[in-house]
Amino acid sequence: MPTLIANADINQAVVNHIQSAGQFLLLVSPHWGYSEDLLKALQRAEHNVFNIHLIYGNEGLQPEVRQKLSELTLKSKKIKIYFYKNLNVKCYISESGCIDITNFNFEFTKRTDLELGILFSVPVNFKNPDSPEDTKFWNSTCDEAAIILNASTLVDLNQKS
Repeated sequence: MPTLIANADINQAVVNHIQSAGQFLLLVSPHWGYSEDLLKALQRAEHNVFNIHLIYGNEGLQPEVRQKLSELTLKSKKIKIYFYKNLNVKCYISESGCIDITNFNFEFTKRTDLELGILFSVPVNFKNPDSPEDTKFWNSTCDEAAIILNASTLVDLNQKS
């Protein structure tokens, strides 16, 4: 069942979502501003999650964010960073559900903008979900996320330019 989340609750919902992942985590956002909350959540998730994929786009990564993500990828082969040109999607997906956000960007948005997002939790018994619409929504979300991931370019943040 989808849940509406707004403003400051979005930041905490995304952090909680990252920390509750166990099998896979796909984080998609065109802008990754420096956020201690995000980095701490990724560090904790790295110990529990088999595969973590982070996709960014547009202007690239801020130097401080690039450095922190570079350090994370050196420590763990589980974390992969990708680039997708002209990205304007904000979606955070794991096996437990997804968060789709209208225009949320860590650090920038929580201070200045009004935002709305949808938190969708995968039903515990997915073979008999609450409704066929839930199954259709989940499958469509995963399909679109896979398209974005497959069209993205893997980036080695530790490669010398």
